[in-house]
Amino acid sequence: LARERSLASFTARQLTHLLDGGQEHTEHIESIRRLLDREAVFDRIHSYHLNHEDMYLRGLQMMERFRALCVKHQWSSKDTAVAYREIYEGMPTILNDDLFVKTIKEQATDEQQARWLPLATNWAILGCYAQTEMAHGSNVRGIETTATFLPESDELELNSPTLTSVKWWPGALGKTANVALVMAQLVLADGSRAGVFPFMVQIRSFADHKLLPGVETGDIGPKIGFNAIDNGYLSLKNVRIPRSNMLMRHVELTRDGQLKRRGQNDQRHVYGTLLYARVNIVADAMMALAQGTTIATRYSLVRRQFSHAESNSNAATEVVVLDHQSQQHRVLVPICEAYAFHFTGQRMHELYRRLTSPGLSADTAAALLAKAHASASALKPYVTDVASHSLETLRRACGGHGYSRFSGLPDLFTFYVQFNTVEGENHIMAQQAARALLKRY
Repeated sequence: LARERSLASFTARQLTHLLDGGQEHTEHIESIRRLLDREAVFDRIHSYHLNHEDMYLRGLQMMERFRALCVKHQWSSKDTAVAYREIYEGMPTILNDDLFVKTIKEQATDEQQARWLPLATNWAILGCYAQTEMAHGSNVRGIETTATFLPESDELELNSPTLTSVKWWPGALGKTANVALVMAQLVLADGSRAGVFPFMVQIRSFADHKLLPGVETGDIGPKIGFNAIDNGYLSLKNVRIPRSNMLMRHVELTRDGQLKRRGQNDQRHVYGTLLYARVNIVADAMMALAQGTTIATRYSLVRRQFSHAESNSNAATEVVVLDHQSQQHRVLVPICEAYAFHFTGQRMHELYRRLTSPGLSADTAAALLAKAHASASALKPYVTDVASHSLETLRRACGGHGYSRFSGLPDLFTFYVQFNTVEGENHIMAQQAARALLKRY
């Protein structure tokens, strides 16, 4: 490996700085990496012989140590994001620190944020984002869970009226979360439906973590990957919450049961959370390919097999497998994809920052939202499909060794392929991209 590295026509360190956004950022990332490397709990070697339950318990151990490091080193939200990327494994708190907190920031009033954000960011409460149901994923408008306004008590009553309305798949819902942001159909006092909105619902006791009355939930069981996360189900029966637990930054449900819009009709906040998740998926495709290509490249430079008999006087001398043209095609193409997805992800993050910046006119915001939605709808299915295919190609490129979990490739593949489905199933997302193109042209 040292010999091969010495043949490079560029300085690897400079390339690292370019990818990280500068030398200062590289040094910061490496300082966090060093801290993580000192912690045995983050060593993946401990996970290969664990069953589903033990994988979750390991996730809790990682979560506990991760929180201790956050407090000890006073990590910012950007620091924790770096740490999550460096670990690149599921932990039950990922959904709390990502979708749960972000939804509160984007859709809760200032008063609600002051009440909930400190609790969520300090893990005094652990939340999940409960949108997907047994029968409804991509079709958010079809969600069946109801939140009915009760004017006599100034409360909302949540119910799962059918089997198909049961929340199914939300991460951290099965065992970890004690609070859920439940997406439900708002039913007004006159029986009319006003649309789907988020509601803050406590599902477990803050004292002993037992389920509250009317709440039925649990883990949905083993998956092909991501088993440190307790994806769960949720059924609600006559669960009441204060009216103030409806997130009302953009729409207010008044005491007399009237629904009033606050400010202009800004659709950025309706689609912001899911769009943010899709942008992150586009950007994170590089991480999976970077790991996979690193493993396969190192293997291909250490493993020797066959010889170039026509150009080698000593036909008995075997060559490193990366010298074979077919192996180069299997390994180098995914490397190119990793770089392409890295810079594409940067552009998508920049587009999202522009979209969410304050002070935009209504027309500018609408135009940027349409562009971001179309771009994410096209890129999310493309990069996840390509990355999944390339990870399998890289696994095969390592021969029988690629079939061993100790190579890291099988777990990397089964961890990653979920992204073909989550946050918008790829087939549906591609159709949304096609729709955007048809509208434009």
